Amino acid sequence: MRTNGRSRAGLQTDVNYSLIGNSVGLGLMFKVNEKVDLDLEMIYTVYDSDYKEGTYHSIVYKELYDKTNLGFAIGVTYHLFN
Repeated sequence: MRTNGRSRAGLQTDVNYSLIGNSVGLGLMFKVNEKVDLDLEMIYTVYDSDYKEGTYHSIVYKELYDKTNLGFAIGVTYHLFN
């Protein structure tokens, strides 16, 4: 899945920034018994890099905005009515 939109380098700061990214997710479900399932999930997101250039008191700088995310989840499903 790819996020829509576009980053705006002029609005990026070291505290708050937004990047366009691609995500991939996987999930597995194991049937423990008739009433209980065990769920395992993983999501990995890679973001497009962005940068901002500027000057501060005649010092030229370049800020690079870049990140990746990796997340895991474990869940248990209990079926009340079977």
